[in-house]
Amino acid sequence: MPRRPFLYRKDLVLKQSQTIEATLWVALRMMEERRLLLNKLSDKETNKGLSKLGLSHNQRALELEGHIEKLKELLFLTKKD
Repeated sequence: MPRRPFLYRKDLVLKQSQTIEATLWVALRMMEERRLLLNKLSDKETNKGLSKLGLSHNQRALELEGHIEKLKELLFLTKKD
């Protein structure tokens, strides 16, 4: 029995959703790694007396934290559906 065009579209939407979700998980991991790196840089620079640079990296890590939390909310919301 041939499949209807509706089923093709449904399959396409499902596959696209899965691909988008996988990409968002990768983006989340990358952002978390970058946040950790920025925090390490901030600590090293602050300990070396480079407080301005350390503060700058700390601020960037904090900004990244906001994006990380938004991505987590989005990803965990899609898991509930």
